[in-house]
Amino acid sequence: MALTAAQITTAFENVLQRAPSAGDVNAFMAASQSGFFTDAQLYETIVNSPEANGNVDPIVRLYQGAFGRVPDKGGLYGNVNAFEASGHNIKAIAETFTHSAEFTTLYGTAETVTESYLQSLYANVLGRSASAVELHSWLEAANTPGSGVATRADVLNGFAQSAEFIARSDAAVNDFLFKAAQGQDVYGAHPLLSGSEHFFTLTGGTDTLTGTGGNDTYNGVVGAGFDATLTAGDTIQDQGGSDTLNLIVHGSNDGAPVNVAGVETINIDTSVSSGGTTLVVNLTDAAATTLTVRGSHGVIFDESALPNVTTFDASGVTGTGAAGAVFFDGSSHHDAAQGLVMKGGAGSDVFVGGYGADMLTGGAGNDLFAFVDAKQSTAAHMDTITDFHPNTIGTPGAPANQGAGQLTSSYNGDVLDFTALFAGKVNAIHLSVIPNENAALVYMAHGVELVGSDVAFAVFDSSKSNLYVDANHNGEADAVIHLEGVSTLTEAAFRFHGGDYGGIVL
Repeated sequence: MALTAAQITTAFENVLQRAPSAGDVNAFMAASQSGFFTDAQLYETIVNSPEANGNVDPIVRLYQGAFGRVPDKGGLYGNVNAFEASGHNIKAIAETFTHSAEFTTLYGTAETVTESYLQSLYANVLGRSASAVELHSWLEAANTPGSGVATRADVLNGFAQSAEFIARSDAAVNDFLFKAAQGQDVYGAHPLLSGSEHFFTLTGGTDTLTGTGGNDTYNGVVGAGFDATLTAGDTIQDQGGSDTLNLIVHGSNDGAPVNVAGVETINIDTSVSSGGTTLVVNLTDAAATTLTVRGSHGVIFDESALPNVTTFDASGVTGTGAAGAVFFDGSSHHDAAQGLVMKGGAGSDVFVGGYGADMLTGGAGNDLFAFVDAKQSTAAHMDTITDFHPNTIGTPGAPANQGAGQLTSSYNGDVLDFTALFAGKVNAIHLSVIPNENAALVYMAHGVELVGSDVAFAVFDSSKSNLYVDANHNGEADAVIHLEGVSTLTEAAFRFHGGDYGGIVL
């Protein structure tokens, strides 16, 4: 069916925001009447023309970035023509947008570029969460004279015209203009992009966020001074779906834990944290099953209530020593049928497992694996430490049977901590290395009689790399731990009288 002059005029006015010339109308009518082009192909020619790509598409993208919707019909016409008349100064239009009531409802009234503003743009424009490095890069640029992104309008335009957003939105922009070319009412309230995931950005005030039944993502900042958005007064209550909390951590929130409910995955990024000590993050979330930490600093979760986390992954932590240390206590996880998976990073980490058969990987650094409950690692639900590198240095000047000693800074390898199990019972340890499983079990049952009741008794089966520990001196293994790949141990791999750990006394 050949297009009429009226249809061609509508397409030009609705896409290019101008009337066609007589030559335009004649050319398109001739192409349509030839039968060589379909109506759809002719509409697409207008939608994908250099004029549309250069003058119209940037305005459509700016509307999505600023307001989360396509333009209204009058707004598109007015702003495209203003854009052309100004010599394509889109930043002036962006400045107008950022001072509108509709914009401030979405992004707040602050004039400065903050992390929470940037996180909102990442969510609303790019449809994803930002990394700490990305946020830091934008903030540095915003505070650098001559960078071109000093204002919120500059940043908005940078997002709206970015290569990432152009790639993400191009098909949607073309679809919007293609329908408009045919005279369809697709303006105003319609979102340019749609999806099942919803983003929520925490603000600098006290937030009470209620999620949806879909897949929600919550973004926040911890310990960043004026732009800290995760505070003790905040509450997040999700309603369903598979949900995520992303936290950029600059400093500790070592006060009362933040209450989170219904969020299954928590991701913590410390890539731009400063200082020489590990960070403290306190959270309460009974629904959380996965917790990851990455970046230059480790995190201590000592006051957190995360009883159902079964995957803790800090393998992305690059900081060493105290700054890179992570501390996670899974001892409240009492489901023996479900083991935990815990991975450390480059620092000297501390892990406490649950009642199941846990898989523990310390990573680099001198790590400490604490066993605080007799049910934590048994023959029926045996923990495995996949990369245990035994410490060989004991307390200076003390007999070997005094164990690793209290000062973690003096260790040269990993340590098993039995302080809670041995508390008030022992002041020394007796370890035997037996190269046979049956012989090791027999020796466990009878060898205990050779040492005093105030001496901890342990047997290591070097043939299977299994360690048997008798905590109550009855000749039975209270803890059974598999130390994958380990062929021998000394008493220096044990700690049983507490000690320091990054400000925490274990």
